[in-house]
Amino acid sequence: MAKLAVVNIGILLQPFGDPQVRGFEKRISSVFEVAESSQGFVALHGNPLDVPDMFRAPEFAGRVAQNLSEWQNLESLMAYTYGGLHGEAFAKRKEWFEHGSWPGSTAWWVGEDQPVTWEEAHRRYELLNHRGSSPDAFNFKQAFAPDGTPYTVDRDAVKKIALENQVRVQNAGVTRVY
Repeated sequence: MAKLAVVNIGILLQPFGDPQVRGFEKRISSVFEVAESSQGFVALHGNPLDVPDMFRAPEFAGRVAQNLSEWQNLESLMAYTYGGLHGEAFAKRKEWFEHGSWPGSTAWWVGEDQPVTWEEAHRRYELLNHRGSSPDAFNFKQAFAPDGTPYTVDRDAVKKIALENQVRVQNAGVTRVY
């Protein structure tokens, strides 16, 4: 069975540590804790040592925020992304992040036993940025199934999972830290 890998990359308005982005920084650990309690979550990968080529210019230094995770399906990922604590933070993204022409996230399917690496994540991210959505690298607006066919997200399933996640988070005792 395939799993969904997703890399999220954003450019902060100011470098990490600046008061303008402190609200984002304070939410990171709580948001990741919620992910780990969410239905369909598989894994979260540690911080990379590198950034995609397109963000290596000096003006991006200290401002690239990125994470890499694995999920069982698109519905679980979307329920987490747009619901709960992450959804609240996501709604405030304009306070902390630049709006650019680059993708905010890139997803792709991998085999169950296939490792997910930062090197591959950056390659897929740049593939989506340069070529648009395809079965090899896609976004939520133009998603693909593991077999490469266009995929329509089951919005009712997303809502159901989001409600279940609220209960999971409460039962796990996740608290907001900000």
